[in-house]
Parts: sequence; C-alpha cells; structure tokens
Amino acid sequence: MNMFRYFVSSALHSFTKSAHTLNSGFNYKSSLLATLAIGCVAFSVASYATPIAVPNGGFTSTTNANPVTAIGGGLLTPSAQGVAIGTTGPWTGSYSGALGLVAPPTLQISATAHTATIGGILGLNVAGSLVANSASFDQVFPTGDPANLFRASKVYTLNVNVDTPSIVGLNVLGESIIGSALTSTSGVVTTTVANSNANPAILTLLSSGHYTLSLPYTTPASGGAVGSQIGVSLYSHPQGLAQLNLIQTIAFSNATMTRVGTVPSSIVVTVGSQSGSQSAVVGDPFAHPLSVTVVDSDGDAVPGVNVTFTVPGSGAGANLAPASTVVTGADGTAVVNATANTLPGGYVITAQVGGVPTPAIFNLTNVAGPPFAITVLPPPPTSATVGTPFAPLNVQVTDKFGNPVADGISVTVTATTAASGASTQTTTMVTTTAGGQAQINESANNIIGSYTLTVTAGAATSSPISLTNAPGVPIKVKPGVGGNAAASGTPQSATIAHPFGTALSVLVTDQFDNPVAGAVVTFTLPASGAGATLSANPVTTDANGVATVTATANNLAGLYHVPATVAGGTQTTTFDLTNNGVTGIGGGTPQVAVVSADFGCALIATVTDGNGPVAGVGVQFVANASPAGASAGFSSLQGSQNTSPLTITTDANGSASVVAKGNAIAGDYTATAGIPGAGQTVTYKLSNLAQGERIFANGFEDPSSTCAH
Repeated sequence: MNMFRYFVSSALHSFTKSAHTLNSGFNYKSSLLATLAIGCVAFSVASYATPIAVPNGGFTSTTNANPVTAIGGGLLTPSAQGVAIGTTGPWTGSYSGALGLVAPPTLQISATAHTATIGGILGLNVAGSLVANSASFDQVFPTGDPANLFRASKVYTLNVNVDTPSIVGLNVLGESIIGSALTSTSGVVTTTVANSNANPAILTLLSSGHYTLSLPYTTPASGGAVGSQIGVSLYSHPQGLAQLNLIQTIAFSNATMTRVGTVPSSIVVTVGSQSGSQSAVVGDPFAHPLSVTVVDSDGDAVPGVNVTFTVPGSGAGANLAPASTVVTGADGTAVVNATANTLPGGYVITAQVGGVPTPAIFNLTNVAGPPFAITVLPPPPTSATVGTPFAPLNVQVTDKFGNPVADGISVTVTATTAASGASTQTTTMVTTTAGGQAQINESANNIIGSYTLTVTAGAATSSPISLTNAPGVPIKVKPGVGGNAAASGTPQSATIAHPFGTALSVLVTDQFDNPVAGAVVTFTLPASGAGATLSANPVTTDANGVATVTATANNLAGLYHVPATVAGGTQTTTFDLTNNGVTGIGGGTPQVAVVSADFGCALIATVTDGNGPVAGVGVQFVANASPAGASAGFSSLQGSQNTSPLTITTDANGSASVVAKGNAIAGDYTATAGIPGAGQTVTYKLSNLAQGERIFANGFEDPSSTCAH
C-alpha cells in the first residue's frame, strides 16, 4: 500500500511538474476560468446517477481523527507518503516541502467540523525563504465490493467541496493547483489540474470562498482502468515559489462519487413521473411532462443521448415542446411537455433511443372540452297535441373545437310561456350519452299556442326552438258567440220563407276547451214539416274554431230543433227555431167579365202573421179551369203577362195584386192565391160571360164598370 501511495504521490508530483511546464505555453488560470464558463453545459453532478460510496467522504468518522489528529508540519519534518491519519483510515496523507526540502504542510481530519484540512501551504525552507508546500489526502476503495471497481463505458464523477479564505478569488485556486484526482491500481486516471480525459473538470462557486469541484472520468469499453480498484486523491500542489496570492490553508468536505453509463441498454418511463398514463382536455397541456430515463445494462443512467418522441400521424395526438428529439440530462432523463391537440381519443406516444429496440410507451388520452355549442339534430319536433308528448328532441353538445362532449354532462331544457299559457308540462334535465348527444322528451300542456325552448349545458346555450301546442280532437260544440246562446242564434223565429235574423254560430273545442280550427260541423234539419234552408251544411270551423251559417224558414209554420254536431263529439248545441205562418189572406171576389176581357177588379191577397202584414212574401195566383175550359190569365198591375200561375211579392202592406183576364170560353171557374208549400190559400170565384149575355148577379149591374183597376 505504501508503494501505491508513493506511486500516486510521485505521479501527482510528476503531473504537477508537467502542468507547471505547460503553464509556460498557456495560461492555466484562463483555461480553468474557461472551464468554469462552460460548466453549465458540461457534465455536472449527476444527482440521479448511481452513487458510489466514498469511505468517510463526509469526514465524520473518528477513525481518521483519533488518536493522532494531524500529520506533517514542523521545520525539520521530512516528506512522507501514505501516512496513516487517525486509527484505521480510510484516508491517508502525503506531504512534502517545496523543492523537496523540509517544512511540509500539516494535514488534519476533523470529525467535528467534517473537514479535511491542509495547512501551512505557505512555509519556510532551511534557507529561511518562503516556499509553496504540497500535500494530499489519498485512499483506495475497499476490495470485495464490485461497486468499487471501475466498470467499462461509464462516467465516474468525483465531487468535493473546497473552502478557501473568502478574500481569495477563483484565480488563486487555478494558480495554487488545488484539486482532486481519480486513481486506480494502474496509476492516476485523471486530475483536475490538467485533465487528460474527455470530460472537463468543473468548479462551481457556492458562496464566497466556498466551491464545489467536480471531476468526471469516462472509462473505455475495455482496458485502461477497467476492472481496477477505484482510488481518490484530494490535494494542493502549488507551483513554484510563493507569490502574494498564495493561500495558507484549504479545507475539503463532502467528498462523493457517482456513476452513469454511456451505452444505452433500455429506455423506460421515469419512475414516479406520473406521465405514463394520463389525460388532458383537448388543446390543454398534460399535467405531467413526458419523462423517460435511459439506462445501461447495469441500470445506470445514460446522459447525453438523443431520445426521439413519436406522436401519431393523424387523429388524436399531442404537440411536443421544446422538440420531439431531446438529449438526456445528467440523470439520464429526457423530458418533453405535451399539449393535447384538438381531437379527442386515446393514443400512444413512443420514446426511442438509438441502439435500443424497445421504446418507452406513453398511453395518453385527449378528452373533449367543456360544453361550448349545442346543435339541434334533425328532424326537430315542431308541434304536439295538447296533453301529449312531442317527438323526441335530440341535441348534440360540443366543445369549442366541435368535438362531442363526454358522457354524463348535464343538459337542462327551459320553456317560455305563451300569452295564452301554452308551454310544456315540466322543465327537463337529462345527461349526454355517446357522441355528446342528449334526448329530451317534453309534453305539451293543456293550452294551445306557440312558444320556445332553450337547451343549456354548462356555458353553452342553444338557439330558441319553436314549438306549438295544437288543439286536440274536436269533441265539444258550444254556442259560438262568447258562449251566449241567444247571441249565437237560439232560440229565434222567422216568418215562413224568410231568413232568420241571427246567424247560427257554434264554437268547436277539444277536451281541454281549446278552439279547434278546421272541424266539420253538421247541422241536422227536420226531415219534414217546418224547417229551414242553410247557407251551407256541413260547415268547417275557422281559425277561431267558429262555424256560422244563415238559416231561412221554409214555407211551413212550426217549432223545430236543429242540432249542431261533430263526428265523435261528446257535446252538441241545439238551435230552437220557429217558422211563423200566414194568418190572413183575401180580396177581389166574386167577379164576372166578358170572355177575353179583363175583370173589372184586381184580385188582392193580403199576407199577415201574428205581428201584422208580412212584406216580401211571394204569393202565387192560379186559375182553375172549368170542365168546359173557362179560365183566365193573370198580369201584374203594371204588366201584361196574362199567364197562370203568376207569383207576385207582397208589398209593404202585405198585399199582392193581379189583374185577371178571362179566356174565350164562357163559364164559371175559380182562382186561388197562396204561398207555395204553406198549405193555406184564398179562392176567387170568376165567370166568363158570352158576348151579348147580360146578367145581373152579386150586385154587379155592369161587370165592366163595377170597380176600377
């Protein structure tokens, strides 16, 4: 072991001399500061790398502190290599005066302060001159533990804190060559003084006079230090004679070591990242970044390799940031932030590293966003009979990207109320099912009319949906004018053959008393006897459910009933009507006239009823010929029709008058006047006298002069 320590110490001295020689060719301070400048991009402390235990690296064990607490020092103390510190180590110390002379520095480990201190760096030689002394703390890791052997294709990093007086700048650390080394049984493999390894050493300022010194070392795939026992050295090897900026004391603390891989063997979703299976709303970032860890065959993290994340080429997917290909960090992890695209669905994102056949897999799901729009699906309902359900109203609720929302979103339906009171029976709440659809089943209340529905889900509201409550089946026939029977035409009377003064009016409703338009109303008249004629029958109700007809009495007097009905109805309205008959008629009988001559007096018929004369009634005059053929023709008072029968309308006094003219046949006969169909007539006795015949009868001496026309 002493030979090994001497070898290490000699190697360090040799390396220091070489470094000193190199100083004549380049500025080491500038080189070290340049290293500091690029420290942020070099391999720093791998906080998640595999730790390698540095025996008593925290300087807390008393085995390095008792019973001897310090070695070296003193003017006449000779240089020494591999001197035990404390009882059983593991640290040993090496020290020497400048230029191989005496007055070496003092090395001390404090289990209380947790430090390893080199003091007396600035010393005196035998000639009484100031010199810069050298010293180091050394150890080789215990045998028997595979972790203490250098493995192939790894990066080992030795980290140690260094304390110097607060007034000393970074340049003093460079000029004083304070540093560390990784050693093996084959010698020094790398040092912080002049690093021959591919990875530069890093010096990080923690606070004034307090630094962290990191020394990485990459092992080859084979040979070199691979398989050798790991060793470390913490040292101070000032170069040349003392200068004003030389420091007197340095202290090391918290020596640690980590190991990472260089050859990827597998890539997995980082344990504890919660990113392997997660969901996000479309357009939103996922809660957890996608994180993978690349490790080698020993399970050590592999930093500095490219990891490519691959998303689906179409459909649901994600956008990755900062890029789809990223480099693993010191802990072997590669991280991207994922933001769901605008399409919902589940998908897989893979993360792959070169040389590793099996990728890491992320199972991600994009879920639809909150309700943004509501669309009524065709065909929408438009109307329903009062008291019955509408056809189903189907709507689709979508997010702001047009995606159907998830199942179970509450959908509320609100109806307005028409002025008539028409609306739905209840307010409905349903939930969405597959495809963001919801089916709404509403029922009309018992009142006809039009109104609107609106559908809401979250902050989304549909356009108004127009609905109409239509009337039911017509089953009730009621008086049509405000429910007033008299105003609707019952009861009432009219003179035979005359119109009734009030139209017959009915209102047709459904079971809830809503007017029914378009209903067919039938008025049933008596089959015989007194009756009437109607302006129309059957009659269709108008938009207000009203049907109206006018009635004219026939020529027969009497009371009769006219029911108004609808097919299948349960309620009718009956009109009580009376045809008033003629109570008086007559005038202008008997008379005689010479054949083929006018009778001297007009035949007069007066029509009256219980209320007096009846104007406007057609009276028909008919001559009834004798067996021999004696008869007459009739003309109006102003006309010359000379015909039988002849109908004359009564005037304002209820009178109808005609002039009779006998035919060429002598004889007695009669004429009648009456209202056709009324069954009541008046008879006139007429005689046609032959030429030259003179007769005195019935007070007529000369028939041609008994009365004037």
